[in-house]
Parts: sequence; C-alpha cells; structure tokens
Amino acid sequence: MLRRVFGKRQSVPIGSLGADSETETETVSLSMDDIARYVKAAVRRRGYPDDSFDMIARRVCFLERRGLPGFSALIREIILNAHETMDERIGVKRPNGFEGGRCPIMESVMLNEHLPRFAALPEGKVQATPAPSNPVLILPKLAGYAGPHGVVFIMIYSRDGEETARSFVDGFRVAHYGSTDALFESDTIGYAACPDEWLDDVNLRAGYVDRVDVTARLVSRLSAFIEDGR
Repeated sequence: MLRRVFGKRQSVPIGSLGADSETETETVSLSMDDIARYVKAAVRRRGYPDDSFDMIARRVCFLERRGLPGFSALIREIILNAHETMDERIGVKRPNGFEGGRCPIMESVMLNEHLPRFAALPEGKVQATPAPSNPVLILPKLAGYAGPHGVVFIMIYSRDGEETARSFVDGFRVAHYGSTDALFESDTIGYAACPDEWLDDVNLRAGYVDRVDVTARLVSRLSAFIEDGR
C-alpha cells in the first residue's frame, strides 16, 4: 500500500544555494551536538526569539536521528528566505501576495490550538492548509502532541493538486512515504489522524542515528551566513 522512503539519507538539492557539481558530492560528518550548535548559531543570527533556540535545535535533531533531513531543511529555510524579515515570515501570505510558504517554526506555534481538533478528525477526513516552506520541520511539533495523547498523525503533502507524499508520526517514531522533495517544497499540507487498522502497514522508525553526513557546501554556506548574516 505504501512505498517507504528511507535507507540512505537524502539532503536538500543544493543547486539553488549556489553549489557546483564538485562540491555537491563532498560531505562532512556531524554529530547531533555539532548540528545543535550550528542550528543555535544560525537561528540567533537570523533573529528568532532567544527562548526558541534550544527548541529548534531539538526539532532538527529529532528529524536527523530518524533519517530525515532536518538540518538541510533548516539551512534552506534560513538562507533562501533571508530576503524576508522575520515579521514577514510569520504571515500566511508572502510579500508578493502568494499564500503559503511561511516559516514552519512559526507555523508550528500556530498549530497549538488546532492539534486537538486534528487528532479527533474522523477516518477519511483531512484538514488541508497552505503549506509552510520546508514542511518537514513541522513533524516534531506533531510528535510532541501525538505522544502524550496516544495518537498517530498523518501529514499529507501535495503540489499543484496532486498528493506527492505522506509522513506518519507518533510521539517518538516517524515514517515517510513518497517524494523526498515534498519535505521541502509543497503548496498544501493535509493533517489527519491515522486509523488503527493502517498501523500494521506503517513502519514507524525510532531515532537511532548519532552522526550524519551533510553536504560540505551546505555547511560552508551556513557558516558564512552565521558570520555575516547573508
């Protein structure tokens, strides 16, 4: 029923960040502590609230430990959207009038009041909303609610009216099926509660990864941003 996308970890395509064919294949090995330090420095430079630094780092590491590209998504989020102010990143509409694509960290804050309703949706009912940029960064927020409340959420990714992927998340485990590009670029996100009878077909994955290989160009680009804010 579902085609799982795990195995070799995939990071964001980096052509849009100025990489060339030689640097795209070079990688560096980072521990979770390394990633947390980079994330905290980057979000500080970007202007996120001081009390959010640890939370954002935990969420990125949550994804990385489960084989999902949280670090690449965070780098993409910060660098490709640096032309917008943080106030602009909060809004559902972009400065050009396009609806969707706001900061996924801000989006997760807005979800607080809606998660109980999403968890109670009847089978087959999906709550659709304009997708934030890099929607994979929403998954740890869903996990934080799912665990204490004993539910499994489905996040459904769509682009141009077509479903491209699904992620399943409980308190500690994640499974992703379908396009990896959807983790970074979707125009609509749907939230649903997973029916119990589906769980036999969903191979939820707990966190066990301690180190990850990250494209060297991405790390270099992030380091430059931390230094000069560009």
